[in-house]
Amino acid sequence: MCNTLKLLAPLVLCIAAASAWSCAGPGTGAATRGSTTSSRSQGTVLTYSPATIWPHARRVVQASSRDMVLDESAMRATGLWGDGRLPSKNRVEVSVEPFDSAGRKAILRVRAWHSETGANDPQLAERILLAIQQSLLAR
Repeated sequence: MCNTLKLLAPLVLCIAAASAWSCAGPGTGAATRGSTTSSRSQGTVLTYSPATIWPHARRVVQASSRDMVLDESAMRATGLWGDGRLPSKNRVEVSVEPFDSAGRKAILRVRAWHSETGANDPQLAERILLAIQQSLLAR
């Protein structure tokens, strides 16, 4: 029994560590000029003002989505993702919030999920995040 516990303990720790890492998700490796990243639950902190980021986020979201609801004052967009050729089963939410009181940094949050199952889609969220960052860099 003692040997079994000795063998199971590292396995349980390994699974727990892998599970915790997968919850953090992608996005921590996105290297862009002037940005730092944190976990997806907290969003991505960029060294641009919210007023600078929002037009890029809005443009990326509007270019690849339909039935998008924009809240300009809250800098938030929510809607279906897709070009309209096929019924979209993915929903996205993109928001930009101030990070510091000086207004020089902002938190960019991107969430994507399957509208029927509710399952998160971290790959789609990462693609949207990268498209917004690339738009910022190309300005």
